[in-house]
Amino acid sequence: MRERLSSLVLASALLLGCGSSRIQSTECHDVTCFSEPPVEVSDGGCVPNCLARTCGDDGCGGSCGHCQDGDTCDPSFLCSTPNCTGKQCGPDGAGGSCGTCEPGLECSSAGACVSCLPHCQGMECGEDGCGGLCGACSDTEYCSDDARCVKTSGRTYTRTRYPIVLAHGMMGFQKLFGALEYFYEVPQALRDGGATVFITKVSGANDSNSRGEQLLAQIEDVLASSGASRVNIITHSQGGLDARYVAGVRPEIVASITSVGGPHQGSDFATYFYTHLNPDGLPMEGAYAATGVLAKVIDLVSGASTPEDGRASLYALSAAGAQEHNRQFPLGLPTTPCGQGPATSGHIGFWSWCGTRPVTNLLDVSDPWLFATSKFFTGPNDGLVGQCSCHFGTVLRDDYKMNHLDEMNQFLGLTSPSDVSPVEVYRTQANRLRLSGR
Repeated sequence: MRERLSSLVLASALLLGCGSSRIQSTECHDVTCFSEPPVEVSDGGCVPNCLARTCGDDGCGGSCGHCQDGDTCDPSFLCSTPNCTGKQCGPDGAGGSCGTCEPGLECSSAGACVSCLPHCQGMECGEDGCGGLCGACSDTEYCSDDARCVKTSGRTYTRTRYPIVLAHGMMGFQKLFGALEYFYEVPQALRDGGATVFITKVSGANDSNSRGEQLLAQIEDVLASSGASRVNIITHSQGGLDARYVAGVRPEIVASITSVGGPHQGSDFATYFYTHLNPDGLPMEGAYAATGVLAKVIDLVSGASTPEDGRASLYALSAAGAQEHNRQFPLGLPTTPCGQGPATSGHIGFWSWCGTRPVTNLLDVSDPWLFATSKFFTGPNDGLVGQCSCHFGTVLRDDYKMNHLDEMNQFLGLTSPSDVSPVEVYRTQANRLRLSGR
């Protein structure tokens, strides 16, 4: 009698929802389905479990079915077709693997072996750690230090996530006589758009490593005073080489470098003297002395005091000096003549632009001098730097109607009336940095 009742319970369970499976612990109306392992009824029988299964073991020594050729039985006991098209690694969608990556590489969600996996969990904006972005904020927001898009009622067009540091070139200064800015009207234009801007002062005449070390010390002061973890360095002329030094020795504190008119392959003007004059002869000794004296005079009228070295300065800007610097600090440089450089290296973004018009405004007293120096070049140039020498990172443009001084809006903003204002180019770049999460 007891055996018949057991059989009746089992049959009822199957009819009321347990199907052909083993009797499980889910409720089947008024009948309880018991959990695995398969229930052995009193007569020694076993109830197969093939509920929602198309293949694999039925729990009683049998099979729930067999897959067609090419398909495999996945861990959920379903017949699946492996798919590794375009994949190097990761799951094949059928319980198997498309392969594993070599040591040092990681498998991305797309099944590619990569050297860096982006990390954007919990981030709305900012860098993904692999040179990309986790998202961009709207025009009414800015990217905060904790990678959140924060709304603001103020102006945001140039409001970058990290402070902007302006770094000058050879014979540079912050202000002459307390009034004339090196980057004429640029700092205020950036601040009016929401940017935090710092202006640095290094040796007017010295090698790029020495100037770079001075720039690094001032950037560390900026980080301490602002609480920021990185900075965006926007440079002019030799300042681009200085910034590359900083990125080479302390990459973790640099968010980006924007090089304006940078002599990354040297200046033909400086190279001419080393090619045609004895470096230790009287003419070159006179050039060394004049360079150092001019730098000291600029220091005097700008209220600064920095170590000056005319000899080191002129060599640093020659082709030989630039090549020596490039071997030490190659980040951002093109690998082909006059080509584009890498857009990023890790979290650091690279950009550049320059002009190729030595004479741009008849009212500008500096144009005749730049016209004269332009004759030392064999190709397009801005009067002091050649078109290809300025290439660094992503080349935004290398043919602005600007000369070397126009590139920082000098003299007194007397630039070409038929091209975009240099100040607007700086504003646009700050906005580009903002949109990139920097």
